[in-house]
Amino acid sequence: MSKITKSTIKSFIKNNISSLYIKVEAKFNGDCDCVIATDGGFSLAQKDESNASYTLGVKGAWFVGNSRDHFTAYDDGQFSGYEVYNSCGSFVLALKTPDKDFLIDCDLAIRALGVVNITSVGSENIYFDKDGCRWFPKPA
Repeated sequence: MSKITKSTIKSFIKNNISSLYIKVEAKFNGDCDCVIATDGGFSLAQKDESNASYTLGVKGAWFVGNSRDHFTAYDDGQFSGYEVYNSCGSFVLALKTPDKDFLIDCDLAIRALGVVNITSVGSENIYFDKDGCRWFPKPA
């Protein structure tokens, strides 16, 4: 695997902003002048254009820059992406990991999805996107 850099993270955000999730694990607290752990799970990331050079456009993210951010790959089976940690806290930027059970094998299963976005239509397959997860018909 190649080295994960800030450019890797920028590209990941840019290419996945509509289905990006964030989990803030720790953040700076000015009251005690230290980083404290937070009790939060993953939530759909929101755009934040304030301080864009530090947030890269994602609310809850904070990059200190000058090679003081550390990046690792993240995969817990449900989400995969990148963990970022620095002197101001730590957070995970990730996408939902598609489940193998998302195969659609009948019209009833398609109707059960409700409203979906058709993300691509190939010569043999139609791919659906709903709630950040990709669905596709089971081959005959």
